[in-house]
Amino acid sequence: MKYLETNAIRKLAPFLGNIGFVNDKYTSVLALLEILSGIKDNNSFYLRQSIFKKVLRSQIKFDPNLPEIKIYNAFGFNLENLELSSKIGQILKLVELTKDYESLLKTINLNGLNDIFLFGKEYDENASYGLKKKLLMQFSNSEVKQAILQFESRWTQDNLLNLKNIVIRFIATILLENPIVKSQKSLSELISSYDNSIDIYLITITYYLDQKVSSKSFPAKNDYIDLNHLTYLSGFSNQIVTDDKLLHKIMLKTYPNNILKTSELHNKGLF
Repeated sequence: MKYLETNAIRKLAPFLGNIGFVNDKYTSVLALLEILSGIKDNNSFYLRQSIFKKVLRSQIKFDPNLPEIKIYNAFGFNLENLELSSKIGQILKLVELTKDYESLLKTINLNGLNDIFLFGKEYDENASYGLKKKLLMQFSNSEVKQAILQFESRWTQDNLLNLKNIVIRFIATILLENPIVKSQKSLSELISSYDNSIDIYLITITYYLDQKVSSKSFPAKNDYIDLNHLTYLSGFSNQIVTDDKLLHKIMLKTYPNNILKTSELHNKGLF
């Protein structure tokens, strides 16, 4: 299966009505939320309205869960955000039916969906702030100098399994410490519950963060969302379709067989 992230949906929207094309493709609530968050005026409204009309009239498969839910569920939780996804779907339908940006805002307000519309606009901004804050804390760590020296030796194919085990333990610890989502499992039980479905995401985002710490550089504006699209690659048989330079650069170092450019679908005769 091929996962179409945000810029792939934009570029390949004209093909979404083709059953043969969408048969082995899927997308996510994150991709649609990201496109929705770009509606800021009439010009951006009309552009995205055209895209959403093609998405809504297609039969492309759709993952309704946000990346955070995907991460929790990979460790044996049974969470969902169907109500949020349903409301996002309602807004997309309003985008399809309204005539301009001002009419959209009024209709969203009348339907009590303002909080969901704002959620999409704030999602990446809030997450990116948290990511920068965590990186800044690492920059002041006394061990960061040694981490920089060891960067290249850490990231070898032979060491990936060891890195994966370290990351799984680290993520499981964070999940257990969340006061909102409670678990009765011990740390070892939570680690044993991990189903390997987000391996690509875990290794790739760890490489990215390690690289940022080792070079003492901060993430670009959309890096967090771009990387979170990898949570939708549930296994190594799936590929992400994107023209995002960051993802291609990092995946070339980690999982080069699990990423395609939109142009490669043409070149390989995949539709």
